[in-house]
Amino acid sequence: MKQIHRIITVILLSLFFQSQTTIEKGTNEISRNEQKMQGLGKLELVIQNGHSDSIRGTILTKDEKRLISYSMHTIKIWSLENGKLIMDLNEGEYRYIHGIQLTSDEKFLFTYADNFEINIWNLSTGKLHRRLEGFDRELGGIKLIKKDKKLLTYSPYNNSIKIWNIKTGIVEKTLTGHTSGLYNVLVTKDEQKLISYSKDRTIRIWDLKTGNLLKTISDETNFIINIQLTPDEKKIITISEFRIINSWDVETGKLLVDRISSNYYCNIQVTKDNTKLIVSNYKSIEIRNMESGRLEKKLLGHTEDVQKIFLIENDKLIISVSKFNVIKIWDMVSGNLLRTINTVANNDEKY
Repeated sequence: MKQIHRIITVILLSLFFQSQTTIEKGTNEISRNEQKMQGLGKLELVIQNGHSDSIRGTILTKDEKRLISYSMHTIKIWSLENGKLIMDLNEGEYRYIHGIQLTSDEKFLFTYADNFEINIWNLSTGKLHRRLEGFDRELGGIKLIKKDKKLLTYSPYNNSIKIWNIKTGIVEKTLTGHTSGLYNVLVTKDEQKLISYSKDRTIRIWDLKTGNLLKTISDETNFIINIQLTPDEKKIITISEFRIINSWDVETGKLLVDRISSNYYCNIQVTKDNTKLIVSNYKSIEIRNMESGRLEKKLLGHTEDVQKIFLIENDKLIISVSKFNVIKIWDMVSGNLLRTINTVANNDEKY
């Protein structure tokens, strides 16, 4: 149950930060967390009031005792035990923060903004440890690899991926091949391969050690807007602008499942056993067979678009988050709705 509470806490704090939280009572075991959840409204209000503008995202530390929130210009570290502010990192009035990432030991925090620089903060002292410069375009994202010794950077305005040595601040490798800006990059668990996708309608698989391009997957008919690796890292799931989901073999680049299509696709998750594909489709959640793409269950209950889905409790539960901040918790096997959490007291969604 600790995992359920953690996920819901992260969803509430990172996506919404509303001043009041109401919970619809249920008869299942999730109701044990009700007392803890009722206190979240106060914590949300404290954190929201601590920033001078809207909160853009959060990171929860591994021990679940601290939460790092960031807004346009500031980063704040909070105690989840008492809601008090532990540390305040000021990025400056003219620095628009796009994202943050913790090192694996949680001693340093990397931030990137619109001024073509990356700041590295020492979380023990709250002071700026160092600054990485030399970026020619605004960054779209960063990823720490090789035990935090290397840094990947990419941009929607640049068609290359750079690998930096954090200690020296020097670019060690530049991966070129895309003909347009990059949306995102994924790294395999063993950090041997990097998978990138771009506006040029291709997915490229790279050898991280050598920087060599291993394979290019092209989808000439569809503009890919999101990709995800299956837990076994043997398949790539893609979502296109025309609401089409495809599955590709990582080793061969072969198309495995073609054109699972419907009204609207926003978010996808794959179960740990690689057998189920969970898809948010407009106001519903679909459970599909991973191999065939066949629809097995359709979960109905949201009255607004489902924008996020999460799998928890070893894939036994599905958490869905819709527009206007309504969270629903579902049983994976039966498809039954277990709990609805309305994070805005006066929300118009009816149950």
